[in-house]
Amino acid sequence: MDYLFLVLGLALLIISGDFLVKNAISLAKYFKVSDFIISATVIAIGTSLPELFVSVNAGINGFSDITVGNIVGSNIANIGFVLAISGLIIGITTNRNFLIQDLLILNFVSLLFVIFLSDQKLNRIEGIILLILFIVFIVFNIIKSKKQMQLPKIDDDEPVKQKHPLLAIMLILISSAGLMYGSDFLVNSSVNIARSFGVSERVIAVTMVAVGTSLPEFVTSIIAAFRKNVSIILGNIVGSNIINILFIGGLSAVVEPLKISPQMLNVDLLGMLLFAVLLFTLFVFPRRYNLGFIKSFILIIFYLAYILSLV
Repeated sequence: MDYLFLVLGLALLIISGDFLVKNAISLAKYFKVSDFIISATVIAIGTSLPELFVSVNAGINGFSDITVGNIVGSNIANIGFVLAISGLIIGITTNRNFLIQDLLILNFVSLLFVIFLSDQKLNRIEGIILLILFIVFIVFNIIKSKKQMQLPKIDDDEPVKQKHPLLAIMLILISSAGLMYGSDFLVNSSVNIARSFGVSERVIAVTMVAVGTSLPEFVTSIIAAFRKNVSIILGNIVGSNIINILFIGGLSAVVEPLKISPQMLNVDLLGMLLFAVLLFTLFVFPRRYNLGFIKSFILIIFYLAYILSLV
């Protein structure tokens, strides 16, 4: 039965991801804002719903390692796996504004998350601070949308038909729900299969659960890659990672203060920060603003090294 739910969850993710991308682009065209802004907010929040569901639920039930492990593991998977695979499919080129603003924001919130958890705890005050920063991030993107800082992208081979905004929003919500339930099916079945092979809870959190809840980002980004929409890919990945820390981490701590193991701090949290710094470095050197085949392959190598370190 677990294998059946695994296939069902994957199918639901693929279908929902396709609808989410199409309607998000339609919404962006209607309001005349960049695909990046829509993907860094609307799509990023939609694809982060599985992380929200898993993390808050785990925190309430006293499994803080799963809560933080899901956030950290998802952020690592988004960069080392999702973005890297997208980079292999289509060379990702961005601009200086993206590097200075969005990637630096990602590095800042990643460092802040590590600092907050340096005592192996995330209390309600720290959670509130993260939630306030989340609001600031959303407001920042709204202001940025007015300046129309569109990332360079290749025109879609298949133009997306513009829909009425209310219909597009409704379809985005339905697609997000499909992503959430698809991930739920896939995560639960994957965890059950992993447990049957005797895999530990922490490893399950930062691998099976994290990768499972990152599948909406993966599906959405891969579909965007085949549509040659770089803005959607970058906005989705970077936006999701920032939202995972600020919104999901903050809300989880407000609902139930978190306590993590030393191993989670010394290995996984520092690993998350390393991947954020590595992503910034690869975009800057040696050729600026580009994430091509070789750089994407480097990210995959680092991700595989991280996974092997857990075994």
